[in-house]
Amino acid sequence: MRQARNGDRPFCSQQKYRKRGRKSMKKKLRGYLIGISIVILALTLIFTMLVFWRENEDQGMKEVKSIVALVARFDENEDPAQIEKYISEWKQNEDPVRITRIAEDGTVLYDNFADPSTMENHADRPEVQQAMADGEGQAVRHSVTLSGSTTCYYAKRLQDGTVLRGALTIAGIMEGFTGTLPYLILIAAAAVVLAILYSWYITDRFTDPIRQMAEHPFESDIPEDTYPELRPLLTTIRDQRRDVMSAAQQRQEFSSNVSHELKTPLTSISGYAELIETGIASKSDVTRFAKEIHENADRMLKLINDIIQISELDLGSAANTKEERLDLYEVARQCAEQMQPEASKYHVQLTVRGRESRLTADRSQMEELIQNLADNAIRYNKPNGSVTISVDHDELDAILTVSDTGIGIPAESQPHVFERFYRVDKSRSRATGGTGLGLAIVKHIVAARNGVITLRSRVDEGTTIEVRLPAYQT
Repeated sequence: MRQARNGDRPFCSQQKYRKRGRKSMKKKLRGYLIGISIVILALTLIFTMLVFWRENEDQGMKEVKSIVALVARFDENEDPAQIEKYISEWKQNEDPVRITRIAEDGTVLYDNFADPSTMENHADRPEVQQAMADGEGQAVRHSVTLSGSTTCYYAKRLQDGTVLRGALTIAGIMEGFTGTLPYLILIAAAAVVLAILYSWYITDRFTDPIRQMAEHPFESDIPEDTYPELRPLLTTIRDQRRDVMSAAQQRQEFSSNVSHELKTPLTSISGYAELIETGIASKSDVTRFAKEIHENADRMLKLINDIIQISELDLGSAANTKEERLDLYEVARQCAEQMQPEASKYHVQLTVRGRESRLTADRSQMEELIQNLADNAIRYNKPNGSVTISVDHDELDAILTVSDTGIGIPAESQPHVFERFYRVDKSRSRATGGTGLGLAIVKHIVAARNGVITLRSRVDEGTTIEVRLPAYQT
């Protein structure tokens, strides 16, 4: 048993490898989707916390502003008893507001939370400096930790030049979220579960059409629930796979047909040679057998030459292609002169008519094109029939037309005559020495030059093949 070379995989191993590849791709897609969902969820949570904290901070600043404004009004009305009353009430609140009165030089004159005589000078406080300069000022000072507190300061300069400052301490970010944290965790868990389920749905919907395409490449329909963005890709994959498999099938059929076509003349040559070698053939038979061997050898050589040429045309790499400016009428006339003996052999009249028609092409390919068309017209003609090669042109194309008065082609065979080894009349083709590749070569030459072939035929009335090739543009 042949041992597997490096890189070889048994068929079953390849299937397992492809399955592992699909699973790996699905896992990666699901991992990406889940990861993105978690990141988005975390960013949303952080953004919500920041918005909440900002709103809480703004609300605290509004509250301390309103209290300072109220205290300043009482102070201006010179009602100290009323001020003390409010201050004592604020001290008893859950979130008391601290009220401090500061002299112009920064000395603390009054504070409802501490003894002013023990307090340091407040002239360096940002909100106090701003109030001294602009009439009012504010500042927010945060704890160094997220769980620590935040204090909102608001200061207002009074008419006597002193500054009245209020301070309100609010909860930190994490402290403010303590009550809602269990609910947030529950929502986050539910969101992650939904993200996992949705990632399974998305990846299956994304990969299933590709999997189905791989397992059933010849199905014409793409699943209806396929994403519109995937349809062009799947259509391209499907068409390419069909083209590849079709090309492989054509190569297999071509190889089989070549083997069959070569086997027949080789069998004849081998049989005749054996009869001559063993001395069974008489002297008169030897001459006849040699003629048969010669004809079969010629047929094989012609077949091999046609196979080489059509293989080069398939690859688009004809070795000796030489583009030049040609007169198609002149090429047709020369080809007709060379084929006159063949036409006379089949008692067919071969004529050329038309006018100068310029194009840029490889001369040998144009000769092959005309000879194959004319050869078919001669071989499939009737005794005393005719073949006419016409050359003309219009503004865009050089036009070559080959018409005959031969046996014609049945309607059901006309779509297939340009296929390799296709013969309308197999016995007649082999009797006349045809290879079955002539029209296939014509098709390849015309296609390579962006030309067009048109066939018209009636049984027992004849056939006309028209070839249009891009004309030379001056």
